[in-house]
Amino acid sequence: MSRKFQKLILPVLLIFSVILAGCGSNVAATVNGQKITSQQLDEQVTAVKEFYKQQGMNLEGPEAAPMLEMLKGQVLENMINQELVYQEAKKQGINPSKKDLEKQVADLKAGFKDEAEYKRFLAANGISEPKLYDLVERDFMAGELQKKVTADVKEATEEDALKYYQGNKGQYTIPAQYEVRHILLSTMDKPGGQAKVEADARTAAMSVLSQLSQGKDFAALAKEKSEDYGSASNGGLYTFKKGEAVKEFEEAALALKPGEYTKAPVKTDFGYHIIKMEKIIPESITPFEQVKSEIMASLTQKAKEEKFTKYMTEVAGKATIVNNLNKGKEDTKKKE
Repeated sequence: MSRKFQKLILPVLLIFSVILAGCGSNVAATVNGQKITSQQLDEQVTAVKEFYKQQGMNLEGPEAAPMLEMLKGQVLENMINQELVYQEAKKQGINPSKKDLEKQVADLKAGFKDEAEYKRFLAANGISEPKLYDLVERDFMAGELQKKVTADVKEATEEDALKYYQGNKGQYTIPAQYEVRHILLSTMDKPGGQAKVEADARTAAMSVLSQLSQGKDFAALAKEKSEDYGSASNGGLYTFKKGEAVKEFEEAALALKPGEYTKAPVKTDFGYHIIKMEKIIPESITPFEQVKSEIMASLTQKAKEEKFTKYMTEVAGKATIVNNLNKGKEDTKKKE
């Protein structure tokens, strides 16, 4: 399954799968009498923790406790909102057909490499085929409710887009870029004492400078000598904007004019660099015509989201919602 697809679909499925899970004895919240149990909440929090773990964020241990508590509250609010949307969709008579659901499942399957990967995904998340159809049904109903509620939202015009473009030029400004070549003599992950590693790398850098002073081609030397293997194969070519390179590298590079190279090795945490400025690509602004359609679509979507959020806020205001997690916090504060 593509990583992008996984990021889009997994949180949605996790939320709905927990709402559909079996009942527990303790109630975390109720939405118009429909229970969300503590067990369901704990399962959802565990699933979300695992999801974040896959993204490189660890929520285990004492230090993560405050963040985990905040996450728990956010997860419960999300579950409450999802239940509200589902109930309102049913109230509005939104009932997807079997054909609708089959198409949604087929689209979901298309995001996987093959049937085996799809099956592994379901198994890993404890989702059976019947449950999957329940999850997809809820997701479909939420989407159809939003379409119904926002059907009268007018499409943004070209005039609207131009007004936004002119008031937000910074979003469409491409900062100046610096195209350089560099040769790195690395001091990282080398055997021997650090002092010797540093001395050897600097000596190698001075040798490169000597060859450049004798007229050796910079790109050819980069291919031969550079230990930055990500750029060595293309002659050390590297393009960056301000703030993207390490401080020492950036300062040395920006002090050069096109065609010039550093006359002394530039020391960074990575080792010693010889840097040559190839060219400076000036700051530019993306023309309105290139982003017009994108802005119009974005403004229309924003208007729809605002309309739907307002609508669901009104629905929530009329609903009977009991959030026992918040109630517990309030009781604790009173005791303090």
